[in-house]
Amino acid sequence: KRKLKNARFVLVDQLFRLKRRGRDEFLGPKLIRGLIRWMRDTERKGAGSEERLPVVLALSRTDDPQVIQAALRAGAKDYVLKSRFASLPAVLARVEREASEAAASLHYNFRVLYDLPAETIGLLRSARIPRLAFHQRQSATAPKPESRESRWEQLLASLPKADLHVHAGSVMSREFLVLASLVMLGRHRWERRSVGERETEADTFGEQLQGLVWALHAILDSPGDELDSPGEEMVVTPRDGALGVEELTIKGASKAGGYAAGSWIGIWGRAVKEALAHRLREVNGGATEGRSFRAHLHRDLGVRDYLGGEAAAKALQAKNDLDLALFSLRHAGSVKIGEKVYALDLASWKNEDLIRTYLLVLASRYGEKDGRGPSITLDSANDFDFLGVFRRNGTTAQEPKEEWNVISERFFGEESGSGLAYAAFQARGWSWDASWCGDGRKPAIQVHLPFVPRRSADTSPLDFEEDPIGYTLATGTRSRNLAEYLLGCEFSGAEHLRHPFLIHVYARQVLLDWVRQGVFYAELKTSPDGFISIENGFEYGSVVQCLVQAFSEAQGEVLEVYREACSGGDTLGGRKSWAGCVLGPRYELPRLREIISPRREGSSVPGREETGGSERPEADDAARFWLPTHPSRLPCKTSLIF
Repeated sequence: KRKLKNARFVLVDQLFRLKRRGRDEFLGPKLIRGLIRWMRDTERKGAGSEERLPVVLALSRTDDPQVIQAALRAGAKDYVLKSRFASLPAVLARVEREASEAAASLHYNFRVLYDLPAETIGLLRSARIPRLAFHQRQSATAPKPESRESRWEQLLASLPKADLHVHAGSVMSREFLVLASLVMLGRHRWERRSVGERETEADTFGEQLQGLVWALHAILDSPGDELDSPGEEMVVTPRDGALGVEELTIKGASKAGGYAAGSWIGIWGRAVKEALAHRLREVNGGATEGRSFRAHLHRDLGVRDYLGGEAAAKALQAKNDLDLALFSLRHAGSVKIGEKVYALDLASWKNEDLIRTYLLVLASRYGEKDGRGPSITLDSANDFDFLGVFRRNGTTAQEPKEEWNVISERFFGEESGSGLAYAAFQARGWSWDASWCGDGRKPAIQVHLPFVPRRSADTSPLDFEEDPIGYTLATGTRSRNLAEYLLGCEFSGAEHLRHPFLIHVYARQVLLDWVRQGVFYAELKTSPDGFISIENGFEYGSVVQCLVQAFSEAQGEVLEVYREACSGGDTLGGRKSWAGCVLGPRYELPRLREIISPRREGSSVPGREETGGSERPEADDAARFWLPTHPSRLPCKTSLIF
């Protein structure tokens, strides 16, 4: 008893020979359980007692998992094989370290870390991570490249991460949104006199589009300090009775503390909401014009026409500002801004096409300060820049007709010869055409959007003039309520994934961004119902097959690049087909190879050249121990959840 009490470790064999039975039996778990119970019952628990119980280890010649589990469940701290008895000192050191701490202070959050080598555990315990202001990152407060904080920031960014709740719209890049907007608008031929379900006799689609583009630029260019001056307000003249007024006047600074280019949606939405609510309380469903007014709200905004005036006004308050702003544009005959009047004919347009046009207008404003113009070019359209249609001084309705219709024929043609149409993808089983963007060939279509990406941890306010699309999406950084927080999500919805070409490009964009961010596992949650395009035969089953095929191919391509990086090769960049190449330099295959490639002495940190960073400095002990010397990023495994 005294020897057992004074022992630091107790090794218990698992196999015992019973003479009366004449055979060996596994009685180790019972013996372990009994020893631990006896030691606890006889433990001295007086005040100030520092007595520690001996650590029980299981010893056996078998590596049967059932025997090992039985011993561990009985209370053994570890299991040692007789055939590997030389490992006993390491096992004793590990369990001694755990047992040396007072029982009351033990608190394990990440138990797997305690299986690391003793040297690693000691290093982790001695390392002290400095306070890093990730959520208050300003250019003036960013750590210097040679500082200790910068090295730790680099280390934390390099650690693999998991993202377990990702919605499809939340990971769409600016380049992808611009590409998807143009492709899906391209389903309308330039000379067509119908958009959506309603026929129009006045203007062609091209004329309607150009009028909308000019009006949007004028709205964005209007200075706030002039909008509150007499005669300088925005005046919307409806073409029908949908707004309930003959003229809707929109002011700037009197609304929400000031008008800014990126905040026009909130100001317009609140002005429309106020006018509609006032009219609802007036008519209350009585007069003939009131019934026509209520019919528009019922059809376009979902405000039921059987509700009373006060109840309808209350239902209207739940609508977001974007829906109301787009509602006013669709039913506007003209918009007067200062002395200029912009005619509109958008009665047959859907909200999703208005959103696409707005995103393309925003894309055309990148790089205006320094002259770095964005562009979208098609390989068979004589390098025509389609963003020219969406600039302030866009082309005339006659000039881009043939080039614009190339998009319609290429992506929405009935024949599969183009390789980009629905029929072509269906014929290939919804797979990507390996001949595209490979062997140095020019991409079928390519987006160039000049902007400097920010650090992923940088949550300082975005500037609309420098990054208009980013500012529009990031409503959560300046919201005052849930409706404003979610408003940015309206611009990255399911309407951008209603073509198999876009789904394949999206899969590559998402995978590359996740690899760039150090995400090695992600769960992407999406609803295929929103990607259906019935008129093109792209129904639920086809959408699911296309999503699975696209992400399977993308993950396989990323894994191939990773394996090549591990072997030290570098031959994929010039010959491999990669759908992400259509999004410009940030998403080309050589960029993926550069992100994944092993770090070499003197090489730059992956991703730092995009954020103005410098070459990697020498890390301190903890950072040097953990920074990978093999590929700097892992491939990302993605699970699709429908």
